[in-house]
Amino acid sequence: MCANSCWPNGQSWKHYWPGSIVSLIAVLQLFISFTVVGLHAAIVTIGLVSLCAVFMS
Repeated sequence: MCANSCWPNGQSWKHYWPGSIVSLIAVLQLFISFTVVGLHAAIVTIGLVSLCAVFMS
């Protein structure tokens, strides 16, 4: 384990990563996760609609 040497601890990581970059990364991750969830919901909805269309016809 090299938790202290490889990765800076909670006090010093802000020295390497300014707050603007951290918030930018957080917003980007949030946007990507929402995009993935939305895409998954769209695929499931399209699948259900096509399945219903097959059964209805």
